[in-house]
Amino acid sequence: MTCVSTVNYSILLNGGLTPIFQAKRGLRQGDPMSPYLFVLAMEYLNRSLKQLRHKPDFNYHPRADQLSISLIMQAFNHFSSVCGLKSNLEKSSFYVAGVTQEFSSHIMQEMHFSGGEIPFKYLGIPLSSRKLNFLWTGRNEYSRRALVAWSIVCMPKVAGGLNILDIFIWNKAAICKLLWVVGKKKEKLWVQWIHCIYIKGRDLASMPTPNQGSWIVRKIFEARKWMIGDPLDDLNACEERGKFSIKKAYQTFMPQLQKVSWKSRGIQVEQECVLCNTTVVETLEHLFFDCGYSKVIWSTLLHWLGERRLIRSWEEEIEWTARRTNNSRARAGIIGFLFAASVYQIWPERNGRRFNNQRIASRQLIKEVILQLHAYGQRQSKWRQQLDC
Repeated sequence: MTCVSTVNYSILLNGGLTPIFQAKRGLRQGDPMSPYLFVLAMEYLNRSLKQLRHKPDFNYHPRADQLSISLIMQAFNHFSSVCGLKSNLEKSSFYVAGVTQEFSSHIMQEMHFSGGEIPFKYLGIPLSSRKLNFLWTGRNEYSRRALVAWSIVCMPKVAGGLNILDIFIWNKAAICKLLWVVGKKKEKLWVQWIHCIYIKGRDLASMPTPNQGSWIVRKIFEARKWMIGDPLDDLNACEERGKFSIKKAYQTFMPQLQKVSWKSRGIQVEQECVLCNTTVVETLEHLFFDCGYSKVIWSTLLHWLGERRLIRSWEEEIEWTARRTNNSRARAGIIGFLFAASVYQIWPERNGRRFNNQRIASRQLIKEVILQLHAYGQRQSKWRQQLDC
């Protein structure tokens, strides 16, 4: 603060000006130098704390001993004596867990802070997990089960959600903005460095992800897999007045609502499943593979491959298939083909029963899928030996 001079004041008192005097209590509120000076002061505190690491008796850990706490407080007190910033003892508390009462008393004497208790208050409001438990389960008792999936909570209110921001999807949209900048803003210095070191005149849409790049660079290039077709064409659709809109990209990544305009027109459509001839409402989860008809098809094909397990929900089957096909082996390709072919054949069968009153037995549909597999597998050299067995 030696290089910083403060403003001089003169107060109008009883119709006359007082002698000029200098401010002694820091900068004025709103001074543009305040943030910079604060950062400099915090950097000094940061370096003071880093120097403690070189002391042999210091243990900077949540389970620190009394000596380490004493060294930390000495660093804070020294910082306060240098810059004048002090902790408000009336508003400061410390929280401990898993220690004895004697150790907690020693900490209180060393830090001069009052001991806090959980649940504590923030801005006068007690923070407790009971409200969160009630939101998820409708009861105050602790429970790991949520009544509503988080993906539904993040949906818009018109879709039955709470319109809470999905941080994972928002992060994807923010990474896409960096990819858009790499492709469009070549005048930026860091973009020029990316082009010089990694792209080197190649096509951004088709070049491989640089394995030697940092994790940030790899994440930017991996964002291309979220696009359909040319990544730059999809990213350009998120532009607004020459700037990339993260909000628009976020809305693009959010699950789209199903358009059912025929409901508002009063058109009555049968909702019962036509494959299993039950009164169960036909949904995606029921059709694949909770329905008895589709479950027989998929389980029979799995048994044909030697996979003997229970059929799970639609999302779990997708996850299982994705894990089993995450390699270049012939069996992985066959599993992926059978899953896609099963879904492809079940959907036309559903439409045929719904609109044309045409029915095909499940065993015939299974034979059709296997015939398609053999026909396609003859063109794949890796699959032939597996299929012949």
